Amino acid sequence: MAQRADTSLKLASPIMEGARHTDEGAQTDIATTSDREERAENYLPDAIITEIEDGVEMGVAEDEEFVRKYLPPDSDNVEDVERYQLGGYHPVSLGDILGGYEIVHKLGFGGFSTVWLGWDVSNKTYAAIKINTADATVNSDDDIFKHILEKGADQPALKYIERPIRYFTVSGPNGCHLCTVSNILGPSISQLTRDETPLGIEETRRMAMQLTQCVAFLHSKDIGIAHGDLTTSNVLFEISSINHWPVEELNDHLGKIRVVRVFDEDGELNTTDFAPEYLVEPVNPMNLFALRTGNIKVIDFAESFNLDSPPENGVGTPFPFCSPELLVHKSAGKASDIWALACSILEMRAGEPLIMGMMGDEGEILSQMRSLFGPFPENLRDPEVNEDEVYDDSWTLKTRILGDEPMENVTTNGPYHLLPNHESFAEERRKIGWLARLKTWVWGFFSSWWTAALEYIRNARRTEEEQEEYQRKAAERRELKVLYDLLSGIFKYDIEERLKADQMLLHPWLSPDTNL
Repeated sequence: MAQRADTSLKLASPIMEGARHTDEGAQTDIATTSDREERAENYLPDAIITEIEDGVEMGVAEDEEFVRKYLPPDSDNVEDVERYQLGGYHPVSLGDILGGYEIVHKLGFGGFSTVWLGWDVSNKTYAAIKINTADATVNSDDDIFKHILEKGADQPALKYIERPIRYFTVSGPNGCHLCTVSNILGPSISQLTRDETPLGIEETRRMAMQLTQCVAFLHSKDIGIAHGDLTTSNVLFEISSINHWPVEELNDHLGKIRVVRVFDEDGELNTTDFAPEYLVEPVNPMNLFALRTGNIKVIDFAESFNLDSPPENGVGTPFPFCSPELLVHKSAGKASDIWALACSILEMRAGEPLIMGMMGDEGEILSQMRSLFGPFPENLRDPEVNEDEVYDDSWTLKTRILGDEPMENVTTNGPYHLLPNHESFAEERRKIGWLARLKTWVWGFFSSWWTAALEYIRNARRTEEEQEEYQRKAAERRELKVLYDLLSGIFKYDIEERLKADQMLLHPWLSPDTNL
């Protein structure tokens, strides 16, 4: 399964019907090296330039046919310089004009694109410009977005899907590139995880509700689409407009521009048109976090598909977000989307992924699943693995969320109930006689009275600050138990037992107005 990892700020790549504008001949001034140097004069004097250290050795490639054209850049926060070749990245320098946008900063990069901050010189607005590599210029998700807009234009959840403004193509020394113009978005949930920036409980619940509403909208009968790559890297924060920021003051808001010069294999500054003179490190998206509006934006529909015709060989969901049936049988659909949704929700709440992909293979992920959710059923088992021997119940989902906290005496006051199950409890009462029930009631009454008395004494001895902290922790424990109740209905091996998105929305944890 192919996995694509983008760094920093990501944005939507598809084209929306009704928001499409093709500048087929929008030839971005295909600059020579001297042109780019002249345009960059306004940027580089204030930029932090990282020079390559003397004596840096070129790594020996494992592939003997690979010929390195450039020295490795002295930064791990830039794209692969060797991808500046035919079929690869389009060389961009600060000050270039792309489709009417002046390139003023860099927002991010990935294996198949670079993303730039552009200033619309005519309309005086900022936008994100995603430039695909020449070998990834085919727009594979245009039909998906046309269908979504045609069938669900009046649906409230549509606002949680990021739609591009327009797109154009540009030809350069490395080929023809699709350029997508989109709104500027804030950091992703995965970026918050890496930055160790916690979200408040209520904000987390609100975002999780929005994400679930988005998935329910996609899975609805009218739309019938699976996202296919529902990860925390593809859930971003919507931010308020930055159009009031003067270009000259961008550094005050986004930080100094940092550039890394490009050297050829002989250690000389690059003079070819295939690569830029320097690479630009992307802005830290956390600099935009304070501008969040409270809404999310779901991006990257490249793996999306119609639920009536799922792909035979699965989708490119990163392993830690894959459901067991997707890993084992390459079976993608509503259920695999819901599994990934639950993984994303838990990462939002916990500030760390539920499943770690350290080694990068299916076996590692399946082993963690076995520990979290129990031994696999027959249809998911590896015949060479003895489930009883390898199962480790010391790190289950319950332990991960609640520690050793018991589940008693908690009810969600909704259609889903934590233990004990109310229906089976009532049935059990009918099986015992009235005398036994009387004894149980008397014991319960005095037990509850004694517990309440002890609690009253403890409360009387606490300071005001200690009492507030105690109440906060007690409320958090209740909230976590309700969250566990929700996730327990999703992390099921049997896809028929797994909750649907519209069922999830009935759960009290996904109702931020519900006092837990």
